[in-house]
Amino acid sequence: MPKHDWNSLQHYLDIHEKTLRQYHRYMETPRNYRYEQVTPSWHVLSCPMIIFHTYKGTRVRADIHKDIEVDLSNPKRLRARTFRYSYNANIPGKAVLIRYCSPHDDWEEEGSASHHAHHHRHDFATNPKGEVKILGPDNWPHVGEFFEEILNTF
Repeated sequence: MPKHDWNSLQHYLDIHEKTLRQYHRYMETPRNYRYEQVTPSWHVLSCPMIIFHTYKGTRVRADIHKDIEVDLSNPKRLRARTFRYSYNANIPGKAVLIRYCSPHDDWEEEGSASHHAHHHRHDFATNPKGEVKILGPDNWPHVGEFFEEILNTF
């Protein structure tokens, strides 16, 4: 079964809220997702400006944005999956650390047509340089994996 396959809409939303609660103790101010139904089959889940204090004591800002595709074929059990996403982590006021992106329209500028991650050198004495890493269509992280990467790496 693919890592980012269909799930019931309610379970999809519950997992995201549970993940945020699991990481509240590392946040300056606990956050909740903003959930919006744009159309019946397109919903948005976002949580901007999460400020983490990592295991190394670094203050890192994370922003999560997901566009959700909702399968309406069975109205009694709506299913959902992410069809577009962006996860971003940065040192506030300094530099981007890492960003995960789904394929997007300006991919030619970045040289990446698939799911990808922008890894940046973490030497803040100089301007960090980014490296684009192409990810497989099912190799991008879940939100909890992204949070663990932030907490452990920075």
